[in-house]
Amino acid sequence: MQKSEIASKTKALQNVDDPRLKIPIDLKNLLDSETFSDIIIISSCGKKFQVHKNILAARSTVFSAMLENNMKEATENLVEITDIDAETLEELLLFIYSGKVKNIERAAIDLLAASDKYAIEDLKIMCEKVLDATIGFDNAVDVFVLADLHHADLLKQKALSFITKHLKIVMETPAFKALMNGTQPHLSEILTAISKTK
Repeated sequence: MQKSEIASKTKALQNVDDPRLKIPIDLKNLLDSETFSDIIIISSCGKKFQVHKNILAARSTVFSAMLENNMKEATENLVEITDIDAETLEELLLFIYSGKVKNIERAAIDLLAASDKYAIEDLKIMCEKVLDATIGFDNAVDVFVLADLHHADLLKQKALSFITKHLKIVMETPAFKALMNGTQPHLSEILTAISKTK
C-alpha cells in the first residue's frame, strides 16, 4: 500500500463519527427505553426506575456487591433506596449509563452524597469540582462539613484552606458560630489547621 493510499484512508476514517461517542448515547437510550431491564430501583418517594443489573454492577462496586451472592436485592430484583429522592436518583442513573448529568450545578450536594454511598468516584469528583467553585464566606464551613461527611478529601482541603485564609470573615458566619457552640469534631480540625498557618 502506498503512502498516498494510507493518507487517503486515514482521512476518510477521520470523517467517520467516533464510535466511542455513540456508546453513551446508546446506553442512555437503553435506560430511557427500559429494554431488557432486569431490576427495579425505587426512590425514597416511590418512583420506580427499570434498570439493568450488569450496568449497575459495572459502574458501582456497591451495586455489584448488592447484586451478588443471593442478596435480597438480587433475588427479588428490587432495590429500595430510602434516602435518595427521585430527581437525584434519575441524575445518578443517567450518569451511570451515560457519564453525563443534566443539572449538576443544582444537584451537586445530593449527587455528592449519592456518589459517595454507591462508590461512583468519577461522579463524586465532578461534584467536588462544582462545589469547589461555590466556596464562599457564607458556605465554606458547610462545604467543609459536607466534604468530610462524604469523604470528599480534595473538596474538604479546599474548604479548609478558604476558611483559614479568610478566618476573620468566616468566624462571623452562622455556620462557624454553630460549630463553636456545638461539640462537632470539625471545629478541632479547623482550629488545628489555623494553628499550623501561624
